[in-house]
Amino acid sequence: MINKNYDNKIRQWLSDNRDWIIDEWIELARIPSIISEPEEDAPYGKACAKALKASTELFKKKGFDAEIYSKSGY
Repeated sequence: MINKNYDNKIRQWLSDNRDWIIDEWIELARIPSIISEPEEDAPYGKACAKALKASTELFKKKGFDAEIYSKSGY
């Protein structure tokens, strides 16, 4: 069951932050993230690693705890 109080707060936050959310997603989508040959610290290729790093930096900038773990760290 949905808590209407939380649902309203989330909807309001999304409404208040809509512009920067869209702008940030567009910037992330501009980063090519096509899988390619694996490299050290880039198991899906350099482009995917770049997109992952940019996403992680965005989350950190917005106050989230974000970290990239190496393949061996799983």
